[in-house]
Amino acid sequence: MILYLTYDKRKNEMRNMCKKTTFIFIALVFICGIALPGFTQRTESKAERKTETKTVTGTVDSVSSADPAKGTKSEIILNDDKNKKFSFLITSTTTMYGAKSVAITLEKIKKGDKVKVKYATTKEGVDKAVSVRITP
Repeated sequence: MILYLTYDKRKNEMRNMCKKTTFIFIALVFICGIALPGFTQRTESKAERKTETKTVTGTVDSVSSADPAKGTKSEIILNDDKNKKFSFLITSTTTMYGAKSVAITLEKIKKGDKVKVKYATTKEGVDKAVSVRITP
């Protein structure tokens, strides 16, 4: 009889230990499932933060529209107050505004216009215009 009680006691202890181990395993899997996607999001946001925008104001020297047949892209070349020349790539995401803060197209920007360009430099070293605003 004593031997039988000891056996039941050990059997219950083993069951409890298995339940605890299973619970801990499930909890770890759950925590890892929540934590891992958070790490990938942090990595992406660091890469986004590296793209800083800069601003330059100057006079338009030339404006060219894209011509797929010739393989050219849209760009604005301007000179700042110190006569330093800047070249900016214009893309479909570049926003352009007139002097009265009204949206305009690239064709409205002419040589001699004073503009303020907000731009970001790509990984390849190209200055890509984020926004172009004609200043009074």
